[in-house]
Amino acid sequence: MLNAFIIAALAAGPAASAPYADCVRADLHPGMTERAVLLVEQACAAKHPDSFAASQESERQYHNQQQQARRDAVNAELAQLAEAVAIAEAAEGKPQTGTAGSAAAAAEAAAIDAAAAAEAAMQPKVDRKATGADPAAGSNRNR
Repeated sequence: MLNAFIIAALAAGPAASAPYADCVRADLHPGMTERAVLLVEQACAAKHPDSFAASQESERQYHNQQQQARRDAVNAELAQLAEAVAIAEAAEGKPQTGTAGSAAAAAEAAAIDAAAAAEAAMQPKVDRKATGADPAAGSNRNR
C-alpha cells in the first residue's frame, strides 16, 4: 500500500524527480516482495541522489498540504459548532457570558481538544526504513 502511494507521488511529482521516478517505475513489477521493492528504491536512490532528494521534498510538501487541509477543515467545523451553540443559547434566552461558564465555551474547548488529538494522530511518522536510502549518507557498501 505504501509503495503504491510512493509510486503515485513520484508519478505526480515535478520533472526534477523524473530520473529517480523513472528508475523506480522501470524496475518495479507486480508481485514483488516488500524487500525487493525496498532494494529497488535503494538502488534508484543511489543512482539518482539529486532527483531522489527532489522527490522526497515533493512528498514532504504533499503531506504538509494534506495536513493543512485537514487543519482547515477542523477549524471550519469548530467555527460552525461555536456558531450553532451561540444560536442555541440565544434561542433559549440565555445571556452569552464570554468564555467563562458558557456552553459554547465548553463545547469549543472540547472540540479544540479533539482537534488537537486528531492532529497529533495525523503527524507523519519518520521512518528511515520506508525508503531505506539516504543518499546524503553515501553508499552502504563496505560498511
